[in-house]
Amino acid sequence: MTSLRSMLLLVMLFFLAETTYGQIDTTQFSQDTDTLFEREKQIQSLVADTVIPIENTTAKKATPAKKDTVKYHDPKKAALLSLIPGGGQIYNKKYWKLPIVYAGLISAGYFAISYGKKAITYRNEFFFRQHDATEYYKPELQKYNTPTISNYKNTYLKNMEIAIGVFTILYALNIIDALVDAHLFYFDVSDDLSFRITPYMNDNNPFKIFFTGITFSFSLK
Repeated sequence: MTSLRSMLLLVMLFFLAETTYGQIDTTQFSQDTDTLFEREKQIQSLVADTVIPIENTTAKKATPAKKDTVKYHDPKKAALLSLIPGGGQIYNKKYWKLPIVYAGLISAGYFAISYGKKAITYRNEFFFRQHDATEYYKPELQKYNTPTISNYKNTYLKNMEIAIGVFTILYALNIIDALVDAHLFYFDVSDDLSFRITPYMNDNNPFKIFFTGITFSFSLK
């Protein structure tokens, strides 16, 4: 009887122990599961905060660096400005050419006007003498005979035409010079230009005849 009670007591104790252990494991498992979910949520929030969205990186494109803008030197503008003599040279910053332009044009203009006045004087004198005028057109010209007056008239007319031609050429050169300088405004020419003369001898021929000469060589560094 005693042994039966002891066995029943042991069975009850064993059953209680199993029930308690099962409860402890279930509670621990549930706690561990909740902890894992919380950690997973924390990790997801950290990743969401640190990862940069793709649209932000693609939207922000690198802006290209601004290039240094060089002011364009317009040849047409230089030609138009040179319609006023020297205007194109000033636009091209070739100020040293201004005295040359003005000296040439002023000289040609002066001779054209001077020869023109003399040609008109001798032409009028010749006209008066051809029509039997009672007085000379210019009393100081009475020392010259009529053929001489005609020769002077023709000579001064020819000189006036030459002076006008020179004036026209110089005026056109003024425009052409400004146009060419504007085209070559940014053309870089080095000052280090060398010129060398060397003797030359060629014996590369089937007849073994030597040819001598001089070679010229230019080098631009």
